[in-house]
Amino acid sequence: MTEPRRISASSLNAIDQCTMKFYLNRILGLPEKTWPRTSAGSTAHSVLEALYRDKHRHHYDIIKDKQTVYASPAIGRLIRAWQVKTKMLDNIVADIDNMCMVAINHTNFLDEGAIRRFEPEHEFKMVLANGAIVKGFIDKLVQYSDGWVIWDYKSQRNRFTAKELQDSYQSLVYQLYLWKTFGVLAEVRYVLLRHPPTKRTPDKHLQITKPATPEQLSGFESYLEHMYTVVNSF
Repeated sequence: MTEPRRISASSLNAIDQCTMKFYLNRILGLPEKTWPRTSAGSTAHSVLEALYRDKHRHHYDIIKDKQTVYASPAIGRLIRAWQVKTKMLDNIVADIDNMCMVAINHTNFLDEGAIRRFEPEHEFKMVLANGAIVKGFIDKLVQYSDGWVIWDYKSQRNRFTAKELQDSYQSLVYQLYLWKTFGVLAEVRYVLLRHPPTKRTPDKHLQITKPATPEQLSGFESYLEHMYTVVNSF
């Protein structure tokens, strides 16, 4: 018997974009082209994940002082390994330093003063009432004195529209996980790594989705149960 397929925010987005593309890539397993800037974004995520870990605090301190990720030879080697693996050109690699410094300089990157901070790339799995399995990863999950926050790094070229923020599957999946697991409502803060703040727009790098209500999350859970049957009908 074939194992039921799991669902995620990315699979929901893929179905919305094109069911044939979803079938070819997610069901048949045909490879999908990875764009160079996507590889740069993945590399930046890897660097930020490493620097967030307590055991790498000395690398963070060096980078923060020198204002470049290449101040740490170890991080430089990590980036070069990604470059070789993904065949990124030098001009694409140059973006990685700038993207990482947006997160390091313009957010409370190490979440000092937090009540609880989870390991980066927090993996989760939810099992819904009809057996649907929902999986995902959260870049940073933090509990502050005034509430819980989900941090997500984005390397996309454009900022979200208001509708995209409101309809984000990713945001709702994350929030539903926290509601079902910890019984808390949380906001999602997207850090736009390619949009450094300016004097005129000091929050240009940040877009926030406010916590959904329990009623909204309950409705979304029902939707996920329905989409689970759709995904497994291919």
